[in-house]
Amino acid sequence: MSIQKTIVSLALGTTMFASGFGVTASDSGCGIFSAFSITASAADNGTGVYKVNTASGLNIRSGPGTGYSKLGAATNGTQFTVTKTQNGWGYGTIKCTNGSKTGWACLQYCTKTGNSDNERSVNYKVKITTKAGLNMRSQSNTESSKMGAIPYNTTVTITKECNGFGYTNYSGKNGWICLQYTAKISGNDNPQPGTVVEYPLRGARCSWRGFNNSTWSWSENRYGSGHTTERVYHLGLDLTSTNSSVYACAAGTVVACSSSASGANGRYVIIKHNIGGKTVYSFYAHLSSVNVKNGQSVNTNTKIGVVGGSGYGKNSYYGTHLHFAIMDTLWTNGAYYGYSTKFSGNAKYYGGVTYYNPKFVVENDRLP
Repeated sequence: MSIQKTIVSLALGTTMFASGFGVTASDSGCGIFSAFSITASAADNGTGVYKVNTASGLNIRSGPGTGYSKLGAATNGTQFTVTKTQNGWGYGTIKCTNGSKTGWACLQYCTKTGNSDNERSVNYKVKITTKAGLNMRSQSNTESSKMGAIPYNTTVTITKECNGFGYTNYSGKNGWICLQYTAKISGNDNPQPGTVVEYPLRGARCSWRGFNNSTWSWSENRYGSGHTTERVYHLGLDLTSTNSSVYACAAGTVVACSSSASGANGRYVIIKHNIGGKTVYSFYAHLSSVNVKNGQSVNTNTKIGVVGGSGYGKNSYYGTHLHFAIMDTLWTNGAYYGYSTKFSGNAKYYGGVTYYNPKFVVENDRLP
């Protein structure tokens, strides 16, 4: 009986079939095998969601081959999303025993459990429903690296869906959240252009104490419950956040802005929008700097300025904040009067201008 010995160098991802001897390929790379026949295949399995299926675990490397450095090891059953493939290796962010790593895994030791090409574009708002907050991740799975946490009851906009996860932006970061722990509050899967409205600050909150210490109510007394004379109502929102970057609240065009720090409003930007077929304007005051110019097209990812440092936005009594208002009339000089008396509801005609409650517009993507 004659036995032929063959020395072969196999790239990771090669599929091997042997007759007469038990032949297996490991994550160690190449070796010497005695066999009657060997067939190699290096076809890519394609992008998608995979799960490690080897009991000994799987090494994750810096490149698509065993010649690259080892970043870590993923245990059996670990699930991850592959965004690109090469020579039987898959690239993605994978939870390892030493933390999440972004690198390459040999797909020969993985089972494909789903497609990532089921990703679709959407546009709606959700509210975080878990009181512990919700992790935002780099990929649409729970094994990928954490990019931060979104607090309970926070409203965010979902722009893509994939594998039960939604893609969003929070505090200047883009990532994926598990939609199981959210509640849809507004929007639709395929909105018309101009119908998505956001708060201009990531993680925004009211900066002043409303009547009975309430928050997010534009119609509360500016001075709080201790004010005993005629009640003065705020025709907009004073906002603050740990993030000082100011973004356009919706797609539109800059129609007026000022770099002067003088006056009550200080530096400001005015943007023209079409919401529900109606032309309206958003107003951003007390900016420390302006990052846009007249005629510029913007969207909710366009940074238009930075909070604070001008007008009443630097006053020690009011504190650093952003004044945010939405109205139906353009005053290019930015001379909007922000307070009125004796009104209720989500719209108020005052001084020749109809002001809309920004909270209502943002949370419903429409005018009241």
